[in-house]
Amino acid sequence: MQEEPDKPPTDVLPPELEDTDLDRWPELSEREVEVAELLARGANGHEISLALGINIKTYSTHRGHIMKKLGIKNAVQLAHMATKRGTVFP
Repeated sequence: MQEEPDKPPTDVLPPELEDTDLDRWPELSEREVEVAELLARGANGHEISLALGINIKTYSTHRGHIMKKLGIKNAVQLAHMATKRGTVFP
């Protein structure tokens, strides 16, 4: 039986972000940084909204702004970027 070649991972930073100096982080508001750090640590939306005392819709708005400002598509990419930046440690 022939083995399938390893598929490249799909949930990592896009190539254009791999070599970035991560200077996009300062574009985030203070609240967006709080949300981003909690997301990068694995918290879900409900946990984040409770921890920060915000509505789940407000959390969703912050998450959307974070993804747009950082040019990423999901929380895995956010965690990868935060780890590379040193904001969150593995």
